[in-house]
Amino acid sequence: MPETIRLVGDKDAARASMVPSGIPMAKCSEPLTDNSMAIRATKEVGYPVILKPVSGGGGKGMFIVRNEKELLHVLGLVDVKQNRFYFEHYIEHSRHIEVQVVADNFGSVIHLGERECSIQRRNQKLLEESPSIALTPEMREYVGKLAVKVAKSVHYSNIGTVGFLLELDDERILFYGN
Repeated sequence: MPETIRLVGDKDAARASMVPSGIPMAKCSEPLTDNSMAIRATKEVGYPVILKPVSGGGGKGMFIVRNEKELLHVLGLVDVKQNRFYFEHYIEHSRHIEVQVVADNFGSVIHLGERECSIQRRNQKLLEESPSIALTPEMREYVGKLAVKVAKSVHYSNIGTVGFLLELDDERILFYGN
C-alpha cells in the first residue's frame, strides 16, 4: 500500500494516526517552521530534546540538545524552514527495542519477537541481539502487543519493523519513530 508507506515515512503523520490507538509515545513538538518556534518548542517539550527530521530514518540528521546554548548551535547547522524537523523529548537512559511484524491485506498482524538494538554509533545500530536481555517476560509480551497495535493503527500490510524505547528509569516502553 503506497499510502501507508507515505504515512509511516512522515513521522508527524504516523504519530498522529497512532494517537487514537493510545500508543505510548515520548512528548514531541509539531514540525518546526522557524527558529523562534524551535526555541518555544524546546521549552514545551523539555530538555533534553532530540531534533529529528520528519521524513528521516536510520538515525540520520538527528541532534541531541541539552540546553539553550546547544540549541542555538544546532539551529546554526540546520535550516528548519527548508527542511521539516521536530523535537522529541530525549530519553537519556533507554534501550532501543525493535519488533518485527508481519501484516496481511485483511488486517491480520503478528509479531516475530523483539531484538535489542541499543549498541549504536552515531545513531546507527552496530549489533542486534534477540531476545532482548532487558525485557522481562511481561514486558516482552507487552511490546509485542504494542507493535501489533502500531501496525494496525496505520493499516500496515507487509513485513516491517516497529521501534520502541525502553525508558530504564521508569521501565516505560514508548513508541520511537527513528
